[in-house]
Amino acid sequence: MIREHLDQLISELGEHMEKTERLRGELRKHVARAEQQLLERVGREAELRNQIEDHEANLRADGHVVAPHAPHVDAGQPAAAIEAATAVKGSTAFKPDSSRMGPEKGPSPGPKPSRP
Repeated sequence: MIREHLDQLISELGEHMEKTERLRGELRKHVARAEQQLLERVGREAELRNQIEDHEANLRADGHVVAPHAPHVDAGQPAAAIEAATAVKGSTAFKPDSSRMGPEKGPSPGPKPSRP
């Protein structure tokens, strides 16, 4: 009886080891694919960065002023367009305090009377 139980445990252990090896192989494939995608992305980003630097150099050579820029702002845009692109619509952050205030309200009249 003990021998049968040990044989069953050994068999189950072998199945688990096979499953583990299969999962390791799948994981290696996923990791290799992710590494390849990362390398491709880094390469594309470097290529785009070089294109941007070349474009900025051409603009400077043509006499344009090229301001430092955020990734979402085109460096060749005029300053007003850059401000408009980065402004938050409806924001009151740059308005004077008096323009943010609503009409003056008096003290609250208190709780409403309950209905009978």
